[in-house]
Amino acid sequence: MFAATTSRMARTLSRRVPSSSPSATTTTMNNTAAVARSGGARRNMGGGAHWMEVSPHHTMAGEVCGFFTWIWVFYRAKHDLPVVLGLRHPWEHGEDPWAIHDHVDNLEELQQNWEEFNEKATRPGEDDDDDDDDDEGGLLLDEGGDIGESFDEKPMSKAAQARAEAMKNDGSGRPRLPGDADVTKGELDADIEINEASSATTGPLTVEVSSAYNTENSDPPMRKHCFQYTVRITNNSDTDTVQLLSRRFEIQTVGSSMKDVVQGEGVTGRQPVLQPGEVFEYTSTAPLSVRPIGTTEIAARMSGEYRYCILQDGQDKATDEQINKGQGEAGAELSTFHFVFPEEQRVKPVRPSDDDDDEEEEDDSVKTTTVTSTAAAPASAPPAAKDAAATSSPASSLPGEPDMTSGNISTATPPNDSSDTLTSDVRVVVTSTYRPERSDATLDKHCFAYNVRITNESPNDQSIQLVSRRFEIQTVGSSNKDVVQGPGVTGRQPVLKPGESFEYTSTAPLSVRPMLDKTQVVARMSGEYNFVLLGEDGKTPVSSTPLKAELGSFHFILPE
Repeated sequence: MFAATTSRMARTLSRRVPSSSPSATTTTMNNTAAVARSGGARRNMGGGAHWMEVSPHHTMAGEVCGFFTWIWVFYRAKHDLPVVLGLRHPWEHGEDPWAIHDHVDNLEELQQNWEEFNEKATRPGEDDDDDDDDDEGGLLLDEGGDIGESFDEKPMSKAAQARAEAMKNDGSGRPRLPGDADVTKGELDADIEINEASSATTGPLTVEVSSAYNTENSDPPMRKHCFQYTVRITNNSDTDTVQLLSRRFEIQTVGSSMKDVVQGEGVTGRQPVLQPGEVFEYTSTAPLSVRPIGTTEIAARMSGEYRYCILQDGQDKATDEQINKGQGEAGAELSTFHFVFPEEQRVKPVRPSDDDDDEEEEDDSVKTTTVTSTAAAPASAPPAAKDAAATSSPASSLPGEPDMTSGNISTATPPNDSSDTLTSDVRVVVTSTYRPERSDATLDKHCFAYNVRITNESPNDQSIQLVSRRFEIQTVGSSNKDVVQGPGVTGRQPVLKPGESFEYTSTAPLSVRPMLDKTQVVARMSGEYNFVLLGEDGKTPVSSTPLKAELGSFHFILPE
């Protein structure tokens, strides 16, 4: 419309009104002659304005362009004016990404899950000190593809349950099944044999398996325990040729409430054909993320099945119909067996003898046993214990100690990398070690492992239950201490009878720039464990007010 208006204005101004004045006629003729002499170029110097003539075609073209221009302006205004006025989000050309559509299922549940997620996201700090300890076991994928990585959860929130359900529904997650109760508790039934090998015959096939601990590929301080297992499959038939088509394993780590289901085509990437009497044997690895507990020596339980079909005479391999999407015609059982920790990796409750007490009175040095795992089975928390644990608050910070801030740590007494403290008949011993394989000095990333041993030394046959923890840690050069607190210890609230110990190893990945010109110390840590006294039944708290067992101050020190 604007272009059309401009065109009409130009056309109006270009019309010349005839004049009867002789002078006007003379001026016009003189101008025409001047234009002719200049080669037709119109000049506008020292005289009036002379406008270009506009043809009807150009006029029509201008009006059409103006019409479409205004159409476009109104179209964009319809979509973008609310954005310009701040009434709508600019994404997707004005389409509201938060709009509720009719096809959204379980809307109320999704909104509730989102609110729970926001609440948790704004309240960090729980279990921040031992992030590696929060996953209670799982599987890591080996090159053969027999065992894959997954981690077992604690009781999940509704949001976590929704995510898990979505993962299962869309096919992106590995299938899982409810686990065996005895493995979850770490208390195996008395009538169950703890076997590291098994053998089962199904139809023409015999499947034998044996397992062993792989020390070379294990890292106990990080709770990485690698096992290897050898499977031997024998075709016992005198006439039938068998082809293995697929495998399916169920494996449950101790302390986990779920079984991981691992399945796939073939065996170690092949679908071997077994003639009568032939044997197929292979060895694979099962790297497990699991912590030993004091009530059993097993790390995991495993069973499974191999699907197969019988080939006809002259048949080299199975047909699509026989394969039946990997299900084959029948299955050969892989009977249940266990991955068992070696003796040096097992954790057992400790009851010090009278001789040990005498030795401790004579020797004030740190006395600890390095067992790089968690002892004691998870115990159900009494109501009062749960109430005491629930009083923990999110992580915060406190003013730091001046010597750590400046790096001028006193050398009169060498900084300690361990401590041994007895409070309220509960002894807490801690030692720390540097983990160079998980550190990168060029990025100021330094990882330490610390081993904590908590012993009930009550002389009055008094059982206790650990309910919460609180740590303070300050890195060198920092003006503040980080305070980390939460319920339980590594996700558990163990009950300790007199003389019993609970021991675990955790990691402290620090992001800190050392002051090597002043000290090798990179951080200082101290804390406390809250516990309640239990009645004669060993379950009911005597009081709802927790007592404190001090974790004495110690340092994370870089090696020379």
